[in-house]
Amino acid sequence: MVRVPRTVALALAAMPFLGACSPAEEPQVPASPPSEHASPPVGAVGSMECGDSALLEAPGEAATAFPDNPGVEWTARPTDVVIGELVIVGLTPDRDEVGYPELRFVYRCDTHGPARIATYALDEGRFVLLATTDVLGDEELPAELAGPAAEPGAP
Repeated sequence: MVRVPRTVALALAAMPFLGACSPAEEPQVPASPPSEHASPPVGAVGSMECGDSALLEAPGEAATAFPDNPGVEWTARPTDVVIGELVIVGLTPDRDEVGYPELRFVYRCDTHGPARIATYALDEGRFVLLATTDVLGDEELPAELAGPAAEPGAP
């Protein structure tokens, strides 16, 4: 599905009414439907954006990353922290068994969707780099995420 900005949609809807004021044009050939085999946009999984995919995957990845706490439920939410083109997802455990009140997973997006490259943990009011994955490669990340840390669950 292609998203069309509201102003463009309104302009397109008004076009039949403007036809009487415009010179005659050649008949338009209808566009063919998009190919079912067309490539999704970079970072998209199917028709889903990479950030949305990362939000959906993050709780399951947290359960895998912290196997000593199998009963912990994770709440994932987007963050407003930015590191270049990377996607950052905030995670809060429902219990205090993990050792950190909040985590941030950092994802790189490519044609295969999101891939987690790092984990930051809230420690003494700052998000500090806790771990990286092999997907990170030679890329370097900051030791701390910029910006003040809000209380977990704060808007």
